[in-house]
Amino acid sequence: MPDNHECLLRIHHVIERVGLSRSTIYRMVARGAFPAPRRPAGVSVAVWSASEIDLWIQAALNRRERA
Repeated sequence: MPDNHECLLRIHHVIERVGLSRSTIYRMVARGAFPAPRRPAGVSVAVWSASEIDLWIQAALNRRERA
């Protein structure tokens, strides 16, 4: 049975996945070059969609292969 639940990542997991620093990630978010975090209702921390991060990684790899 497929898993339809979206996994949400805290910043430290995003850093581990993409290999960028916290400040670089937030600078890229501000430029629109990286997926923006979300703040779920009632939660005071920022989280990222794991599927959006995976798509960003794949796009970065595709750009690198074409260069």
